[in-house]
Amino acid sequence: MTDPKTNSFSLFRWTLYCGLGEFIGIGISGSIAVAAFLLMGEPKTLSDKFIILFLMLFAGFIEGSVLSLFQSAVLKNKFKNFNTAVWWKFTVLAAVIGWFLGMMPSLFFADTESTSTENGSMEINPLIYYSLSILMGLILGAFFGLFQFFALRRIVKNASVWILANSLGWGAGMLFIFIGASVPDQNSGTLFIICSGAFGGITGGLALGFITGLFVKKLHVKA
Repeated sequence: MTDPKTNSFSLFRWTLYCGLGEFIGIGISGSIAVAAFLLMGEPKTLSDKFIILFLMLFAGFIEGSVLSLFQSAVLKNKFKNFNTAVWWKFTVLAAVIGWFLGMMPSLFFADTESTSTENGSMEINPLIYYSLSILMGLILGAFFGLFQFFALRRIVKNASVWILANSLGWGAGMLFIFIGASVPDQNSGTLFIICSGAFGGITGGLALGFITGLFVKKLHVKA
């Protein structure tokens, strides 16, 4: 029997919207990152690093905003009491903090001189690289899901499963995002870098959408 407080949910639509949200969000974020490093080069001074950090936090704000709006377009039809503004607030907050945590090691703690090879490129075993991307996705996904949980718990009885859903979804999604980021090298053109990043974004978003969508179908509104 259909719950009167909910509407039909389309897994295909949710998956597509998550894919488009990440495609646009990662595309814009990647463009900001490329533009920043083209204009400033590798940040050397502390002030340069803080400028890059600020720009990437802004990129996280954009990515979180776009993804939240696409997700809200589906969730507000499933949950009649769904609050788009609250969902946006927690999604953006999670995205900005996630970008902050992700950028801090490479900007302020990595010793680029000791970890780079003679030609200046990083040599990392692909298996380790992609395994770490999945692990990062599992951890950051749980963190992301925790923030969105605070928006869902007001209207959903079993909202805690959303943390697991995002952990698994971002674990798979981050793999595709890292693949898109790793294909270009230092000889790649700007357009190729942006396209590769955008491809990683949409495939990662589709993976995120499909996995989390399986959990959305199981969420039940509070009486």
